[in-house]
Amino acid sequence: MAFLPVFMRMGNCLVVGGGIVAARKVGDIVSSGGRAKVVAPAVCDEIRNREKNGEVAIAQRAFETHDIDGFDIVFAATDDKRVDERVASLCREKRVLVNVASNPELCDFFVPSCVRRGELTVAIGTSGASPASSAKIRQFIESILPHSLAEKISGIGLLRRKILSCGKNPSDSEEYRREVESILDVCFQKTKSPDGE
Repeated sequence: MAFLPVFMRMGNCLVVGGGIVAARKVGDIVSSGGRAKVVAPAVCDEIRNREKNGEVAIAQRAFETHDIDGFDIVFAATDDKRVDERVASLCREKRVLVNVASNPELCDFFVPSCVRRGELTVAIGTSGASPASSAKIRQFIESILPHSLAEKISGIGLLRRKILSCGKNPSDSEEYRREVESILDVCFQKTKSPDGE
């Protein structure tokens, strides 16, 4: 099945489950500026620590039907297939987007493996076929994309906003085009061998 790659603002997110996979989902939500609530009979230390830091709310109990109310996105990440299927079914009834960690067929969307360099995000996904492969490819891309790209892209962004504020089109600016073209120079500096070949 084909999916539309999209970047979106995270709103109120519910995570059903309290284990390591659920903790990873919470981390994704928090790092993307979203608000997370976890519902689970037990939670791992990572989630508990995030609660102490004010990053997540926890309802330590079994999932209930009304838990979905008021949430934009739901992640089902329990170790109980029946609970995950029930969460997915309820989300479909209430037209809430759902991701089921253990079953790609029940997912409305997937969370890609990402490499971030400031405002640059490179997302890698396999439509749920092999998350481990996505992670491996992410590690490779991470090893070749220099951290200096963050500063470079931030500078280009400032230049673009400056040009737009003057009522001009950035693509008509020679300076802007030159800066965009030089992006690859930053990347190749990272991968170039010591003898310059």
